[in-house]
Amino acid sequence: MDLTNIPHPIDPHSFSQPAQARITHVDWELTVDFDNQKITGKGNYTLAHHAASEVILDVHGLTVQKVVTSAGQEVAFTLTPAKPFLGQGLVIPLPENTCRLTIFFETTPASAALQWLAPSQTAGKQHPFLFTQSQAILARTWLPCQDSPSVRFTYTAR
Repeated sequence: MDLTNIPHPIDPHSFSQPAQARITHVDWELTVDFDNQKITGKGNYTLAHHAASEVILDVHGLTVQKVVTSAGQEVAFTLTPAKPFLGQGLVIPLPENTCRLTIFFETTPASAALQWLAPSQTAGKQHPFLFTQSQAILARTWLPCQDSPSVRFTYTAR
């Protein structure tokens, strides 16, 4: 199935342009740091596009450290100006024939999707607990993604 021909309506709550380039799968490797209440990680993103010059993801309150192609080439990404509630667009140029990218990132205290509970707030009162609430557009606060209902993708997380 050719995923690049799926129609995507314009979403006023997303910077992404999935009609030009979209995520189809992500393999995330994440480290949860309860002491500092942050997640660091990387995502290996698979993309579908027809010779698009860039892909745009949504981010809000994230630190993007670097972006690397599957060929090992570091890509100089940019961030759009911030918009209240929406965050920023993560604009990643796509070298020719690039269909896989690795994005290295870290959450910040502004990552609204993350809810950190101290041991005293849990039933057993022994261990801290973390849960995520990615609705309605909060997934972008802890993972770079195309945070729109029109973009669906498979993923693994470790």
